[in-house]
Amino acid sequence: MTNIYKNIYLRKEEEVLYNIRKNVDETVETPTISKIIDYVLADPYEHIIYMDVKLKMVTSYDATNVFVDTGYKNMSGEPLFLSLVLKDDVFTGKYVGTIDQLGNAILTIVKMRVNEQEIYDNMEFLKNNYGNYKQFVDGWDLKAEEREKDNI
Repeated sequence: MTNIYKNIYLRKEEEVLYNIRKNVDETVETPTISKIIDYVLADPYEHIIYMDVKLKMVTSYDATNVFVDTGYKNMSGEPLFLSLVLKDDVFTGKYVGTIDQLGNAILTIVKMRVNEQEIYDNMEFLKNNYGNYKQFVDGWDLKAEEREKDNI
């Protein structure tokens, strides 16, 4: 396991890098764990989202899940995150995806214990309030507005 930040550890590093590579454009420089760590350490308060099981943003002390921005974006321009789960006071994981992909995966696991709509609402809140993700959403909205103007 590789330490990313404080009590956040990455498992199966090669699998993580493979999953990032298959999601990014071919022109992107080869992803490495050290690049991810450097990106996170540049501003951990910006690049780490602490959440409860319902994907609601909480303090690090109350968190059961963490999404860590890898610094890479998929081919649609959405940030790719690592999803990590708290166990024995340490967050560990290996899953890579966008907020929607990771949120939907978590939903399938916890569906019987939580309100499904609440998780969807929290996913939308995360997307609209996370810095990098907000830039993507804002950019997409601007493109939609431009398309509407072109169609008038």
